[in-house]
Amino acid sequence: MCNYVFGDDCGICTCPRGIEPVTVDLVRTTTAILCLSAALGLSQGAYSAVVTTYTDAAAFQATLAAGSYLEDFSSLQPTALANSLSFTGGGFVFGVASSHPLWGEGSSAATMILTASSSADTLTLSFSGGAPTAVGGNFFPDPLMGNAAGVSISLSLNDGTGYSFTSITGSDWPFVGFTSSTPITSLTFAIPKTGDIVAIDNIVVGHSAIPEPSTYALFFGLGALGLCAWRRRLKR
Repeated sequence: MCNYVFGDDCGICTCPRGIEPVTVDLVRTTTAILCLSAALGLSQGAYSAVVTTYTDAAAFQATLAAGSYLEDFSSLQPTALANSLSFTGGGFVFGVASSHPLWGEGSSAATMILTASSSADTLTLSFSGGAPTAVGGNFFPDPLMGNAAGVSISLSLNDGTGYSFTSITGSDWPFVGFTSSTPITSLTFAIPKTGDIVAIDNIVVGHSAIPEPSTYALFFGLGALGLCAWRRRLKR
């Protein structure tokens, strides 16, 4: 009669049920792997929407992996454009859309920005290529509308993360950036105050070089599995 109890060492025995020690080891190892996989799945789920917000461009840039894409809208013309535009670079694809025609605004390529055409409009940036985990840029009221101080600005990501702030000076073009543990698929920019029009410039799209929390969980899980294997070797 085999006295094997799951979780104990079976040893060498004659088992009338045909469970050999190697089979017991296999069952034990398989169960450990399944448990580890489940734990990692839970860990990744718990960290599925970890977002960090940056208001300093240099600090945001320091988190980026090589190969990020900067769109400065220098290729636009100072005129009314379509309701939606698409931009591609560095393996990333994103679109900017509004309810009314977008506008290119600036006296030269170096000063060109992208704006909405109505104070009731929001700008929605949709990221369809490259699965970016880092997005940032300058978000501000249209300078032609006065770019007044004290304007409330609201940003929101597809996962529900929101960030609001108030412009400080008449020449304030604040930077806001986000890094996420999951791909960012959209960002919406709005100015609740009637009379001000949203404007954007220097949009950066890339990947965060800082390991995601789920990556730490994976490393921990693999380390735990290695420790289990080492202890089992010692018992032999």
